[in-house]
Order: sequence, then C-alpha cells, then structure tokens
Amino acid sequence: NEISRVALPAERRRRASEILIRHGWVTCQEIQLLFQVSTATARRDIDHLARRGIAVRVYGGAILPELHMADAGRAR
Repeated sequence: NEISRVALPAERRRRASEILIRHGWVTCQEIQLLFQVSTATARRDIDHLARRGIAVRVYGGAILPELHMADAGRAR
C-alpha cells in the first residue's frame, strides 16, 4: 500500500491533514493504521497539526477548528 510507505513526518502530516480536511476529523488509530506508526507518533502528528492551527485535539484524535467552535456554540 502506497500510503503505508509514507515515512517522512512532513509527508505523513500532510496526508493526515488532507484526511482531516476531507472528513472533518481524523483519529490516532487511523494515522497508526494508514502510516504504520506507533501511537506516540500518531499523537505527535496530531499535536503538530494542532500547533499549526489546522486541528483541535479531542479525545482519540482531532477535528477541524470550525467543528470545535460550532460544538462549543451549541453547548451554551
């Protein structure tokens, strides 16, 4: 599988951000399975996306910032 051969962090994070943008969310488990990386690496990738403002960390993965803001608005 071509996706699973992606080893470079920058390429892996780019592909993970594409999934995030397409679906609105990405899980640590998806990153682990798609890229054959450890849980710690998947979490670091999500942390990197969050630091860049591309994602908001949530339990088990990340969502788009817009979805996080919409959810916060409903809670009020």
